Amino acid sequence: MRNTVKTSLLLFTLLSAFSTLATPAKTLVQQFYQRMFVMQQVDDALNSFVALDYIQHNPYVATGREPLRQAFQHYFSRYPDATVTIKRIIAEQDLVVVHSHWKTSPEDRGNAVIDIFRVEGDLIVEHWDTVQAIPEQQANDNGMF
Repeated sequence: MRNTVKTSLLLFTLLSAFSTLATPAKTLVQQFYQRMFVMQQVDDALNSFVALDYIQHNPYVATGREPLRQAFQHYFSRYPDATVTIKRIIAEQDLVVVHSHWKTSPEDRGNAVIDIFRVEGDLIVEHWDTVQAIPEQQANDNGMF
């Protein structure tokens, strides 16, 4: 019995250690997000990481790589002082979740954004998101991140 417990504990420890390692999908999405939104290198990010037939679930952006390019070229030209800060990235198999803080200017409280990407091979092929405005006053002291 004691050996079974030790073996189980060892296996749990090893699996926990491996689960914190970056998966190829997580690394790919992290590189894309950094280039696309943090560094605002829209063309480079899209050409390097996004499939031509990319499926979009955001109701304000059409499906495909080109509509995404147009949407963010417009966004960054409209908000040249915009910043995006990645707070955490979580990956499971072919899905990667990015929790981030988007601000249009330094004075803006901004939005808490959760993006979900599906990866096939070495390209992002699908995207969902949800956006929540950061309120002036919150019902708790926990913050959004």
